[in-house]
Amino acid sequence: MIGQSKNRGFTLIELMVVIIIAAILLTIAVPSFSSLIKRNNVDSLQSKLSSALATARTEAASRNKVVRICHSNDEATCSGTWSTGWIVFEDNDRDKKYSDGDVFISVYRNQGGYKVTSDPSDRTGISFNSQGFVMDGETLQLTICEPDGEQIYARGLFVNKSGLVMKTKDTDGDGKHNNPNPDADSSAVDSDGNLVCP
Repeated sequence: MIGQSKNRGFTLIELMVVIIIAAILLTIAVPSFSSLIKRNNVDSLQSKLSSALATARTEAASRNKVVRICHSNDEATCSGTWSTGWIVFEDNDRDKKYSDGDVFISVYRNQGGYKVTSDPSDRTGISFNSQGFVMDGETLQLTICEPDGEQIYARGLFVNKSGLVMKTKDTDGDGKHNNPNPDADSSAVDSDGNLVCP
């Protein structure tokens, strides 16, 4: 008949086909998305820690003072582990601890279960002198890992004796970041020189 339109909805079979296709697409996309989130979170934490180390070095030179960055779990003292966070301060009495007379500069609290370890493992922090060099010829290597400790996501930072902060890179194209510190002990790298998570 003229003037009448036939309304047609979805059939049950068409609806089931759409649901099956959506389920397949989600099955493919979710692992990739999860991987992307982990990689971005580790990269972000690496950048924040690199920035904090660079800030400590720059502040030491601009203030003409000794500035220290150390791990902190309470945002007020050198305590806990690198995984809990860190503080940056003028270490006026050079005792490598935040105490009376020291000047607080910045703080970061790490949340989300991402792990940061140091090599050597007992290194609580690093100090920069007024020229921006590392005090006492110390070096520091930090490895950043996601909560499950998958090696593919490991990222690192290395502070050499001149105070330069270097981010790790995948130099051999195997998808894993390589250790920039040839003197690191075996717990920091695997047999191929890739960073490992504890």
